[in-house]
Amino acid sequence: MKIYGINFNHSPSQKKPIHIAVCDFKISHGLTVTKVVSLQSLKEFDTFLKQKGPWFAGVNFPLGQPNYFVKRMNLPDKWSSYIKDISRWKLDGFESKLKQFKAKLPKGIKEPLRLTDTMAGAESPAKLNQHNLARQFFEGTHCLLKAGVSILPCNPKNDKRVVLETFPDLVAQRFAVHDLGGKKKNVDIENLHKDIIKGLETPEFEQDFGFKIFLDDTLKLKCVEESNGAILNAILVSTQATWAYSEGKPHYGMPDMQHPNIQTEGWIVDPSLVNGLAKPTNRFG
Repeated sequence: MKIYGINFNHSPSQKKPIHIAVCDFKISHGLTVTKVVSLQSLKEFDTFLKQKGPWFAGVNFPLGQPNYFVKRMNLPDKWSSYIKDISRWKLDGFESKLKQFKAKLPKGIKEPLRLTDTMAGAESPAKLNQHNLARQFFEGTHCLLKAGVSILPCNPKNDKRVVLETFPDLVAQRFAVHDLGGKKKNVDIENLHKDIIKGLETPEFEQDFGFKIFLDDTLKLKCVEESNGAILNAILVSTQATWAYSEGKPHYGMPDMQHPNIQTEGWIVDPSLVNGLAKPTNRFG
């Protein structure tokens, strides 16, 4: 199966492109990362999504908003319907409505979370900060809906192009003390990336994910040397997408793909979140 790990950027450019890990997965062999490509515009990303299937892709942006936000904004429960409504607001309108919504929340509840965010330790998809999760959500879901791909669990379709939500920090945190891509001071980025790459080749990774991953030395070096972790992030996304694919029907590693709340909000796929388990502990720190 062709697997793609998509490290998305809501406003891609030559300096900050969308990185996509292009991989092949065979149950008898494992996951081979053949290359990482970069896309410098959303138009290029739209073209990429039109590629003929079958393929499975993971994206590292939230596919949905918290159910609490959907209800309070009187949006329809059905994912495709509320995404279309939010798209009509345009990006500025969406951000304005988010600010108004959060201004009316009780003190201490400024960033509502989805169930999957709580389980994974992820930030709110309604957050407007340096990570731009709200913008990532807005642009990313618009591209996916326009492409007509099957989006699990939010908008499953009879299409051989399948997209799921991932959270690469969950993979990185198994093998490193700090979050990948974080801006904490006094962090040795190269050694951080080395620890994560070494972790991917350990028996612990194979035990958790059920397969081995193969990277060539040139790609490993790029992962180590790149300070923002974008290439490594794309590869980590591919591991979670592969795991979900290998879990297969009916739920692709999700607790219940038919649950209304999960269909509305989306779900992050990772072995640690099966049956509501807590996020993985760090094994190296």
